Amino acid sequence: MPKTTRTDDALDIAARYFVYKIYDATIEQRLQWHVLYGMGEKASTICRAVERGWIVLREGSSGNLLKRSAALTDEGRGLGRRARYGVNRKHAAERIMPWSGHTSRLVQP
Repeated sequence: MPKTTRTDDALDIAARYFVYKIYDATIEQRLQWHVLYGMGEKASTICRAVERGWIVLREGSSGNLLKRSAALTDEGRGLGRRARYGVNRKHAAERIMPWSGHTSRLVQP
């Protein structure tokens, strides 16, 4: 098994932060497309997010990578949701609104 380099680690971290940006920009909606132009992301970061299965790309009017649009996959939305809420969406309300009457191991009764 090849040893992971720091460059690979940094690229994975950049790809995660890119997914977080798309998650915030698409307001958590499924298959909401967001234009990549103007986001300030490197092509290598976008490609890594695609390799990991976190986003899918849609062709723009030209072959330029930054003229494309991106949408989160289910896995990418899950990654963004966990970064935003720290837990699954199902348990997010319990964590954020303990007064809702729900009991959870995250919320003290």
